[in-house]
Parts: sequence; C-alpha cells; structure tokens
Amino acid sequence: MAMTASSGPNERNVLTRIAAAICSVVALAVVACACSGGGQAEDQASSPTQNAPVVTPAAALPSVPPDSADRAGLLVYRDTLAANMLALNLSTGERVPVTGILPSAAATVTAFDCSRDGRLIAYANPAANGSVSVLSFAGEGAPSQSVEVPGGLVGMAWSPQGDRIAMSVINGVDYRIVLLDVASGTTTALPPIKGLPGTPRWSPDGQRLVLDINNLGISDIYVVDLAAPTPFKVSGRPSAFNPDWSPDGRTIVYTAGDDQGGLPQLYALDADGNERKLTTSTTNKWSPRWSLDGSLISFAGLVLTPAVSRLPLLSHNQAIWVAGPDGANEVPVTDLSLDAQPLAWCLRGSWLQ
Repeated sequence: MAMTASSGPNERNVLTRIAAAICSVVALAVVACACSGGGQAEDQASSPTQNAPVVTPAAALPSVPPDSADRAGLLVYRDTLAANMLALNLSTGERVPVTGILPSAAATVTAFDCSRDGRLIAYANPAANGSVSVLSFAGEGAPSQSVEVPGGLVGMAWSPQGDRIAMSVINGVDYRIVLLDVASGTTTALPPIKGLPGTPRWSPDGQRLVLDINNLGISDIYVVDLAAPTPFKVSGRPSAFNPDWSPDGRTIVYTAGDDQGGLPQLYALDADGNERKLTTSTTNKWSPRWSLDGSLISFAGLVLTPAVSRLPLLSHNQAIWVAGPDGANEVPVTDLSLDAQPLAWCLRGSWLQ
C-alpha cells in the first residue's frame, strides 16, 4: 500500500463525527432505559428482543442475487430503539433476531463481529464495575468462558483465519490495539498508540490492520504491519475515519470530509495510493463495511434537517444504507426512526436460529 501526502485537517468534520457518535450513544442509553421500564421486575418478565416489532423499511431493497446471503453475507445491525440485534437477508428482506446474544446484553453491546466462516460471533459488554470489558462468544465450538479485557473495548474484528481478534481498547489515558488468541484466551498488546484508535480491520492476508487514529482532534487512516507494529498514515483526506479493507485486498473504503467542509462521504484508497470519492449525496455517512464478497458496501447514514427549516430537528434520523462497490445506488435498508447501527456482514451459523 503506497502512502500519500497529507493535506490540512478539517476541524468541522471531526466535530461532525464526534457529534454523530455522541447522538447515537445517547439515543442508545435513553432507549435502553425506556425499554427496561425502569424496574427490575419488568426486566425479568419480558425483553426488548422478544417483544419489540420488527419495522420494515418503506424503501425497496436493492436488487441482489437470490444467493446473496451465502456470498455477501447477512447484514447484522442493532435496532437502537428496540435494543436488539437483527440479521438482514438482502435477497429476501427477512430479518432474524440474533439469538446468540442474550437480550440483557444486546442493549449494551459496545463491539461485535463474526468469524469469516460463520461459525462464531463475539460481542463485548462493559462489566458492572466499569473497569473491564467482557468479551463473550456464541456459535459452533464457542469458548465456554468469557474473556475480561481491562478498560473499554470500543471496536474489534476477527482475523481472516478466525484464530485471533483485534481489539481497540481504552484504559484511562492508555490507548492500545490488543490481539486476543481465541483458543487460549491470552492477549497481546501492541505498543501504545499516540491518539485515540478506532476499530481495527484486518487485511485479507491477516498480516496488517487498518484503523483510524484521532490525535488532538485530527483523524487519519493508518496501517499497522503486525511484523513491525508502528502505525503509518495512508490517507490524504481531512478528517478520515472508519476504514475497512476490501475482501480482495485492493481497496480501503473509509469516511472523510472535504476541503470545503462538506458532509462526510465515502472514499476509496487503492493499492497504488490513489484516493477517490465514491459518494456525493446529502447523507452524512460513517461506519462503511464491505460485504463478504465485495459486491456491496453498507454504512450508517444520518439525514440532517436544514438549519433554515421550520420543522423541529429530527430525533430519529439515522438509517443503514447499502451501495455498490463504486458508491452508486445508495439505498436505505432500515427506517430512519430506528436509529439503526450496522455491525458486520456474517454468514449464517448456529448463532442465528
């Protein structure tokens, strides 16, 4: 991967990213409290996953092959309002609750991913004391014991081989990428990172990680070679964040602002160092993820109310969208009112009944 020269950072887009993230977290917290009914007795009597209706989007799903779930994967997302997790089959429109996650844990999941073969899922929740994160597993041959990770686990990804999980961990003022050996449960921390790391994503060969690092309000895309784990910057766009590596290893997709302070859009970084803009719509975008076969890109999209509008600012205006690998044909696949958050593309396994 060639490196490109960095241009000046755009503070406005950094603030947009932070504000959007805060809005999502606040909405999740409020909804979780509302769903709990404010009492322990109601928590024991029912759960949001069991009782909340599944809302079907008004927009038509994109045209995808009938075997899309077997190639592209199921799109797993969190319905923030109902505090549950669902898997969407784009070829049929079927939405299935993720039964491998306990209802009590779904509302507080801070990170989620699945192994490439569809056998296992892993998800993280904060411990009651708040000082550690609890990493749990479900699926075929899942480890029987959870793993406690000191600090806050804010993002993670399974390695292509399914033997390791890369985690972004915040422990006080110490920011690190931690590698978990799934079989043994042992962890190895990479050298401390100067800045706040985002979710790491693996290269298809399992030798490198790509992630965003926010240092003093400036966010850029970095690659970490695990043989010499010193991050090196590869992006030249201002306010670049949320990268993901394509299944063929040729392209990194990510979100970034532009020099004129426009809304964050999707960009692509090719192996030769060429950066290109994929989308230009008025939707504020983040968290792009490649489907397993590279045929689609999913992302979270926020529809903003114009400042001159007389209508009140929408409180529920975030949806999950999909687009082609070139950024064309953006289509929402959840209702804006759900404030849904995309998590991963997963093959069907025993974690999903």
